[in-house]
Amino acid sequence: MLDFRNKYVAHFDLHEPFTEAVPSFDPAIETAYVFQEWARTLIKPVRLNQPALSAQYAQWEKEACSVVETS
Repeated sequence: MLDFRNKYVAHFDLHEPFTEAVPSFDPAIETAYVFQEWARTLIKPVRLNQPALSAQYAQWEKEACSVVETS
């Protein structure tokens, strides 16, 4: 995951494109979901006026897929 980020996302090199398999980011997003729920329990008296990351991610994924499908 870090190699993908370093070689393709953050430091993209046009002369040496990333040719390896794209890693699965599922473990990272699942970890983020758990961390957010844990953090929410720590600040429970404070009401967060935003949806859970899992709900936002589902919407973002739907939006991204609609762009990719029409291109």
